[in-house]
Amino acid sequence: MRKNLAIAICGIFAIICVGSAIGMYYVKTVPMEIDLMAALVGVLAVLVTVLALFLAVNYIVLEKRIQSNMNKEISEMKRNFEKEIALVKSELNEQINDMNCAVRAYFTYANSGNFIVSSRHGRLMGCLDGLKEEAKSKQKHSLNTIISQFMSLIPILEDKEKYLPDDTKKEYLKIIKWTEHPDIDTIYDFVYNLPEEKDLKGNTEKDITPSNATPTE
Repeated sequence: MRKNLAIAICGIFAIICVGSAIGMYYVKTVPMEIDLMAALVGVLAVLVTVLALFLAVNYIVLEKRIQSNMNKEISEMKRNFEKEIALVKSELNEQINDMNCAVRAYFTYANSGNFIVSSRHGRLMGCLDGLKEEAKSKQKHSLNTIISQFMSLIPILEDKEKYLPDDTKKEYLKIIKWTEHPDIDTIYDFVYNLPEEKDLKGNTEKDITPSNATPTE
């Protein structure tokens, strides 16, 4: 709307200026009478001045509008850029946290007596602690390794090495319950059936609960 109005006004001024110029060519002046040539020149000067002022004001308004639009675009780009940076930082921090959890989980079970001089019960606790650390991550980088070591440990544990206090057992069972892995049910049943106290005679003190039992909360 503003653009069309400006074009219309400029067109009108241009027509008037051209008409004035043509008039100056044809008008003849007579001494001691009205100087029509000077009048036409004055009118033409006024019209040119008004046109120049109109164009200057229109330019200033247009420049401000362009600057305003540019500022809006820059602000929008800045907000989008900051959102992208925040998203990248969040994903990067999440990856770093997952890697830290994986490293802690791996070394928790691997260093539970170094797997050479430690007791098998110590290795059992290391695997359980490793699962506990790995539960804090999303990518589960060390989960397969810990589960594999856990599954290889179960058949070689002696009865006197199979025990776990009830409070500790409940904590680990909650973690195992929400862990997704093909072998996790076997580990869950094994931990659930561990007696509370160590059997020095080599026999478990509690009857084995069927593998499909569910823990009591």
